[in-house]
Amino acid sequence: VRFDKQKFEIIVINDGSCDDTENILKRMDEKSPVLLRHYSKSNQGQGVARNMGVDLAKGEIVVFIGPEGSGKTTVARRLAGESGKPYVTTGDIIRDLAENDRGPLGDECRDMFANHAYLDGATLLKILVHRFSQEDVAAGLILDGGLRTTEETADFASMLSEARLNLPVTVIHL
Repeated sequence: VRFDKQKFEIIVINDGSCDDTENILKRMDEKSPVLLRHYSKSNQGQGVARNMGVDLAKGEIVVFIGPEGSGKTTVARRLAGESGKPYVTTGDIIRDLAENDRGPLGDECRDMFANHAYLDGATLLKILVHRFSQEDVAAGLILDGGLRTTEETADFASMLSEARLNLPVTVIHL
């Protein structure tokens, strides 16, 4: 996977771990296809580390990833409110298509919900190209979700290019 290091960054906050995290991050930094910015601080809790990551983000597109219950929706909504950038969530886009689109994408979304499954990566990226082509996100956005799989991550840069959204990206894992 090739990303432009000037346009893609990942921020990692080491919140006082006592293991070999710092050395692992240094080794990862040497091999990373994106700008990997890592910081260490004394343990002050996940909320402080999360806020630090948000404050350090340089991208006009900020993508929050992480497991359910990690706080990504709360933090993404807060950042969208503070920055004035649109809050975009893959879940809302998919629910809207399932409810309102009578074409093939709507069918795939309805099938996904009926089968309690995920959309395949190619379909999700197609949906995101359409959403990211809209004028309200031309200057940036806060994305809650996505990048769940290697396919979605590997194709994210080309999806942004197809949507003509040529902006710096920060990925924050919560």
